[in-house]
Amino acid sequence: MAFLFQDRDEKEITIKCKLCLEDVSVKVTLAEYQSTKSFPIVKEVIHGDPPHKMIMYLDKNLELAEFNIEDVYDKEVSYSKELTYQVLSDLQLTEEEIELYFLTTGRDAVSLGEISYLIEKDKDESKRIAEKFVEKGLYKQILGATPHYAPLPPYAALIKQLSNFNEYIKDIKEQAPAQLNESFSELESKSKGVNELKEYTIFIRELKERIDQQMELQKADVDKAIKVIGQIEKINEVISNLETDTKVIIDEQIKDIEHQFEEMNILIGNNLKQLHLGVISKTVHQIIDNVLKSRMQMIIDGFNTKLLTKIREIMKNIVGNISEITETSLKTGVNLEETFTNITDLFTKNVSQAEEKVKGISNQILDSFEDLRDTFSTRVVNTLSEELLKILNRLEISQITTQEFWEQAKKKSIMSMKDIWFIRSLEGARSHINEEISKTKMRLLIVAPDLSEINISLLTSLPKHVNIRIATQIDADLEEHVNILQQLDQMPNVTYRNRREQDLFGINRDYEEVILCILSKDESGGKERIEIGGVGSIVQQHIKIFVPVLEEAWISSQKAIMPSVRSSYVQKTLQTATNLTGIESIIPPRTPIEKTPSQVVADSNINELQVKAPDLEQITNIQVQPPPQNPPPVTMPSMAPATHSGTGSSISEEFDVFIENFDKKSGQELAVDLTNLKNRIQQEIGYSSILNPIGNTITDLNQIPELISLAEKQGFLNRVKFWKNKLNL
Repeated sequence: MAFLFQDRDEKEITIKCKLCLEDVSVKVTLAEYQSTKSFPIVKEVIHGDPPHKMIMYLDKNLELAEFNIEDVYDKEVSYSKELTYQVLSDLQLTEEEIELYFLTTGRDAVSLGEISYLIEKDKDESKRIAEKFVEKGLYKQILGATPHYAPLPPYAALIKQLSNFNEYIKDIKEQAPAQLNESFSELESKSKGVNELKEYTIFIRELKERIDQQMELQKADVDKAIKVIGQIEKINEVISNLETDTKVIIDEQIKDIEHQFEEMNILIGNNLKQLHLGVISKTVHQIIDNVLKSRMQMIIDGFNTKLLTKIREIMKNIVGNISEITETSLKTGVNLEETFTNITDLFTKNVSQAEEKVKGISNQILDSFEDLRDTFSTRVVNTLSEELLKILNRLEISQITTQEFWEQAKKKSIMSMKDIWFIRSLEGARSHINEEISKTKMRLLIVAPDLSEINISLLTSLPKHVNIRIATQIDADLEEHVNILQQLDQMPNVTYRNRREQDLFGINRDYEEVILCILSKDESGGKERIEIGGVGSIVQQHIKIFVPVLEEAWISSQKAIMPSVRSSYVQKTLQTATNLTGIESIIPPRTPIEKTPSQVVADSNINELQVKAPDLEQITNIQVQPPPQNPPPVTMPSMAPATHSGTGSSISEEFDVFIENFDKKSGQELAVDLTNLKNRIQQEIGYSSILNPIGNTITDLNQIPELISLAEKQGFLNRVKFWKNKLNL
């Protein structure tokens, strides 16, 4: 071990992959190597593109002993299996029936018994499922004495899938134009907004006309306002003439005042004359005249200076303001007129452009719909129809081809299972052998690889006169085998032998039907797999060839590895015979051996170890001899424990001591004790069928110089307990 790892904790091993030619490295640690109890060491590496797994088997020298390469396709397998389940379920198959179809696929032929064994159902249910598979085209029936069925590829599922796809394509071809027209109709119905563009164009046109009318009305109002402003110019002229007119009026009023003052002066003069003032009157008259003139002049001057000046200023201001307002109003009116004109022209222009664009868009969309409809109707639909027609033609060819393959597969097979049939699976062998057991009338020989392969319930259901022989591997360390042997010991018509080889599985039933299967173990890849190939036949020439092989297996089996002498049964029979004849002497334990009746193999030694109870007639015809004076003691198996004459301890106690020493003594020391125990059994009890197994156990113990391991201890203890049970200890 040290030279393998060269004082390191792990060793790297590089191997070239035979698929991708890349170097693949794996590591083996020292601890892993030391903990390995059985070689080879298995290493797995996933690498490469596409990914694949390389499984390497390393021997104890860490050299490549074997390798396997597997593809990594978990997802594809899972998807494929799920899809296959879905396809088969479309054929109205249950999950259990689908699983049965997968289990039987790849087998040449299966019987009802094999189907029953696979799905754990009775034969009636298995037959119903098989007939359903035949009806669905998943099985074909092979005519013969025993019904057999050959699994077929799932042509029915394939044809159904092709048919469904064919119908689907036809539906597309028929419905596509109608659906396309419906889609266009729906599109046209949803494209009413495009048609509403025309209404929108009309609305814009009407809006344009209404706005033009309203603009004309507003323009007329503006013109009236401008005319009013024009009349303000006349007011300006009137106001401009107001000063002159006012001055003229004031002059006229002053003249009137002057005239009134003159009249007042005249009136005052006349009045003074009436006063007869004489010279004074003239003076008074002059004074009054001067006063009135001066005052009049002052009034005139005041009017001229104050009133006229103020009026002139006011008029000037009014005229100036009115002139400014007039000029501004005129300018505003002119600008407003120009603005209205521009707005009207611009609005008219924009509305006209919008109308033209909307009309153009509407026409383009409608034209596009028409072009699209024509394109789909003429090109797309026609192209789709042509392609679908090609697909339909190919589907029809595939469907016809698959149908022909299916019909050929369903035809009667050249191979008939009327007289001979073949077995390719362990389940098939079990079902055929179980079926033959149930049909046994007189004689039965079974050769099996293991005792657990034999259906004990079927054997117990056979009549008691059926002679049954069994040659199989028997392991007393297995509790299952011990239980089966205990059941067989209760059946006086059964004889069994231990056959170490596990290469045969067969049955000879009444020399009328024979089944012979060859078994081999394949341990490649670190996994044990049993391969089987066999044949069954009712042809006499075949029976003559195959039966000697089974008889040879029976003859070569060990006679005494397991007990075949049923002491309890013999003693019971002997006691019955003694009571009938009044014989008080002990009959010797050796009993006559009944020969197995055979018409085909007359000289075979198949009945050498068949232990049968002595015939009652022979027992009753035995002449009674007077007992001698000192009759010698006769030893025979007793129900009571035997006692050693020297030590006083019984054989049962020595067995108990032997069991207690398992944890204290080495294997070689236990072998010495077991040898002494074997010699004592021979001396006190005589011959027993357990002596040979005890001798084999002594040989096994001599090869163990140390203490017995826990795993081995339990096996040895099971043997000892079995021996005690057979000795009735």
